[in-house]
Amino acid sequence: MKKTLLLIFFFVLVSHSVNANAEHPEHPEPPSVTYTVSVEDAGNREIPLDPFNMEFWGGVPGTDLLLEMQKVVRPMGGGTIHELRVQAVHNATSIAFLLEWKDDTPDWENLLLYADAAAVEFPSDGGEEGSAFMGDAAHMVNIWHWKADWQRNMQGGFQDTRSAFPSMFSNYSTGDLMDNVAEAVGNPNSSRIQTSPVAAFLAKGFGTLTFNSYQNVRGRGDYRDGKWRVVFLRGLETPSKIEAQFKKGVKNFAAFAVWDGKHRERNGMKSFTKNWAHLIIK
Repeated sequence: MKKTLLLIFFFVLVSHSVNANAEHPEHPEPPSVTYTVSVEDAGNREIPLDPFNMEFWGGVPGTDLLLEMQKVVRPMGGGTIHELRVQAVHNATSIAFLLEWKDDTPDWENLLLYADAAAVEFPSDGGEEGSAFMGDAAHMVNIWHWKADWQRNMQGGFQDTRSAFPSMFSNYSTGDLMDNVAEAVGNPNSSRIQTSPVAAFLAKGFGTLTFNSYQNVRGRGDYRDGKWRVVFLRGLETPSKIEAQFKKGVKNFAAFAVWDGKHRERNGMKSFTKNWAHLIIK
């Protein structure tokens, strides 16, 4: 009896594994590669937030990274975005990363769907990189997270059910905070007042993502000709001891992730780099 149960369990386990891989047959798992991203020196030039400012960004070399489906921890998923191009640059005071990836549709206006998004992750304590999977108990990570719907809110005004569905009937008032419990309790992700489409987070492992009290990352994302281009910009150094600091000659690392809203990707369901990439600050 026990042998029969074990055989059934093994068969189900193998079948599940085969089906999971069959969902993305066109996207084989990338090899375990450690990439190097060069952070170019822009001298005294100002770094533009406009991702399509080709006069500036056109001269910055990039690195092409292979992405894969997140299948380390539930909820597993993603893998629909296969490649990501990363450009990085710094001047005397700031550092910036430009992420570019192909996407058939910009998902940022429909409240009934998930939004496109991208993130960059860094070890908080420089050379002690720890785990690239959201950090670990001994190694905190910084995460800069851009979302397309936050970008839309910045450019077109805060989008809620009243703006998205102006003809909707409601038999009670939707003008107070009780209509939005998350905003009422002070959740910054639900605030109607947004100063940046990028939010800074901290994490020490899966399920520990926390809003950083230091919101000092700016950014901008634009969609054009079938691709997203997103800029993340922050000072090279900050007063905070729990934030990544960027200095020449000091080891730095980064990891990257992208979400495709139309495929219902959110949270752990994403396309990401499996290993830390080395940052070489020139």
